[in-house]
Amino acid sequence: MEMLIAVPLFVILTVALFVDFASAQSRCFACSDANIEVHYGAFFDNPREVREESFNEPPSKCIRGRASIRICHSPCFTLNVTSTHVGNRHIIPFGVAHGCSTKILEESKYQGQHCFTSDIILRTLPPYVVQARYCFCNGDQ
Repeated sequence: MEMLIAVPLFVILTVALFVDFASAQSRCFACSDANIEVHYGAFFDNPREVREESFNEPPSKCIRGRASIRICHSPCFTLNVTSTHVGNRHIIPFGVAHGCSTKILEESKYQGQHCFTSDIILRTLPPYVVQARYCFCNGDQ
């Protein structure tokens, strides 16, 4: 009788651990526009070298319907950057990026937030200000 109870308990614990491990992963799009790559250090806290081992190469260019997907051990992020036209003050797109949030931003910046916006000063002459909107999700939610 004890053996009959032990086997189902083992199965339940194994399934629970698998579900917990699977839920800790996210399937994230991985791509980045050229403007984001050129000014990478302005948008993210860490250089690519300290990110997850398999992500050292630059992501592919963001082309609608052709972004690669990566399995990440952190939430996915989307970065949408806009700027303001100097002459007419219209909002214009600057670039987008998608990927794993692992080690790219301090968690304190987004902890508990789905999205946040920040003014970023680019290191150009003259300095140029863009608006960066970071959003986070688990997988394709």
